[in-house]
Amino acid sequence: MTDRHPDIVVSLWEKRTGPQLAALAAGTLDIALVYGHPGTADFRYRRLLHRVPLVAVVGRRHRWADRSGVPFAELRDQECVLFAREQCPAMYDTILRSAAETRISLTVTHSADDPGATAHLVSVRPLVGFASLPRALSMRMGAVDDGPVAVKLIDPVPTVDVYAVWRAGQDNPAVPLFLDCLDAAAVPDGRSAELLESP
Repeated sequence: MTDRHPDIVVSLWEKRTGPQLAALAAGTLDIALVYGHPGTADFRYRRLLHRVPLVAVVGRRHRWADRSGVPFAELRDQECVLFAREQCPAMYDTILRSAAETRISLTVTHSADDPGATAHLVSVRPLVGFASLPRALSMRMGAVDDGPVAVKLIDPVPTVDVYAVWRAGQDNPAVPLFLDCLDAAAVPDGRSAELLESP
């Protein structure tokens, strides 16, 4: 509920891109904050953050756990856990595009669509998972003694853009108000990755 619009209620849920877009299409969600933008005329979108880095996620006993960064090509020798493409197409495609750029093939031995399941798998097996840097920071990866560790991927640094997405022709007054709030809090282009890496 807001002071200027007492009839507007805002509720927030955390979901991956695919489930958010499905809920948006079904009309059970009014606005989504997702990686990448949809390629359909049914939605409108606005970029919020440019070049959000992706990181590798490993367990405390993994040999990468104490490294500050790892060249993407070193994934050639690792078994990976990856989510299904429909969960987050932009992130999935970015990971595979980075593999193609470094001329490697990823060895995907496990699939996990839930970030918590990925964190558990890499904590108990010598696997490498993937997350966005904001997700890794929000989960305090590396700050908890027995939790997973986020390791920067470099050469190349895989990145995705964050978009606000809403239905074309929507009539919920909360949507333009929410977009105005996002505009007011916008990070200048080119500084998003730098700010996200700040403690």
